[in-house]
Amino acid sequence: MKIRENMYYWEISRLNPEPALDPSYIIDLKVREEHLRAVKQMRRIIKRICGEGRFEDAELLLELDRLLMMDGAQYSEFVAFMNTCDISQSIYAKLEENERIDILKHLLHAFCERRFHIYERLSEDDVCVMQAIMDRGAVRRFAGLGKTKVKDILARYGFKEVEMPSLFYAIRDKLVFDVDRHKRHFTRICSLLGVQRDFKKRPDLMVRIYDHILIIEIKHIKEAGGAQDKQIKELIEFIDVSEPKEENIHYVSFMDGRYANTVFQGQHQYSGDAIMALKRNPNNFFVNTAGFKHLVKDILGSTAESV
Repeated sequence: MKIRENMYYWEISRLNPEPALDPSYIIDLKVREEHLRAVKQMRRIIKRICGEGRFEDAELLLELDRLLMMDGAQYSEFVAFMNTCDISQSIYAKLEENERIDILKHLLHAFCERRFHIYERLSEDDVCVMQAIMDRGAVRRFAGLGKTKVKDILARYGFKEVEMPSLFYAIRDKLVFDVDRHKRHFTRICSLLGVQRDFKKRPDLMVRIYDHILIIEIKHIKEAGGAQDKQIKELIEFIDVSEPKEENIHYVSFMDGRYANTVFQGQHQYSGDAIMALKRNPNNFFVNTAGFKHLVKDILGSTAESV
């Protein structure tokens, strides 16, 4: 099977929308024992300070300050409260010790007055609050999951990841090159392949399927918003370019997530722009999960198994 016109894969993407819940984006976060130990110590100290009014106890303040600088403190109810006072743990950590101690006294007064009655009966060993805070921050970990998802799809077709540009260039096989993991090799691999584009930012993956090279930008977009619309525009700009001397080089914008459906179904303000970019650049593709799988299968031809 040969590669079809790029609008075919757009249509496949339109007819096969992304699900509301994608198993590729389920993260199972666990509270680590060392994090729990740090938070337990913080709780113990704060209970003494709030319960006994020891706001000027230098030893307790210095110990709490030390704990606040440790990994794991970010999952404590006290650090969560700090954000309501317009100071984050990262800002706190950049201050000089004497300034930190002074701020810590004010934070403790506010916490003891406004929150201690809620948390004073909380067991030092309780992990529920920590787990909730950790889960709430899970969204920050989704950035790399789209790339992992694409790699997993390719792995099912027998693709292998390579690290050296020379191997990616020389071996006509099913290969994946992770650009972010090997930034220092990106210029070299572009030179070997004859890629002349001046990238504003490096793409996520480069994929070789025998004589075809896919240069892929990946974004997971699940909801509306200005930042999300900016990402969609970036995906359109990514495919709105061609390599005139290299017809086997394809730029591919991969977008999944529930909000992606509005683009493929023509309901987004940039849907028309995406279609026009595809028509201007017939060698490039804009796809969701289903569209990407069909594209890979068509390039592989009769060797592709159903995925």
